Amino acid sequence: MTKALDQRFSVSLQLWPGELGLVPEAGFGTTVNNRPDGEEAREPAGSELRADAQRPDIAFVDIPIVPGQMTDADARALNEVLAGERGRVLGLCRTGGRSTRRWQRSHELAAAGG
Repeated sequence: MTKALDQRFSVSLQLWPGELGLVPEAGFGTTVNNRPDGEEAREPAGSELRADAQRPDIAFVDIPIVPGQMTDADARALNEVLAGERGRVLGLCRTGGRSTRRWQRSHELAAAGG
């Protein structure tokens, strides 16, 4: 399930290895993994997701954020991805909330010139 935040960026619940092949079919060219490894024992590691995303039609970016510890540098990292993105961008995290907060802060910083 994805939720569009604007024309270029959407968020999704955690995807699993084997599911990243659906990302380009849904119109996304870049996936941003916002989860740190080891956050939950059952969740896939970033390296597992990266291996699943080794396709010419999708870029995989791993820029994890520990819940409640997002910095402005984390938000700026998303702006860099959006500036160089290949198609629409999909942010992944456990519930979509962390990806949404990162997107919101990236827009605040861009509007303030930073």
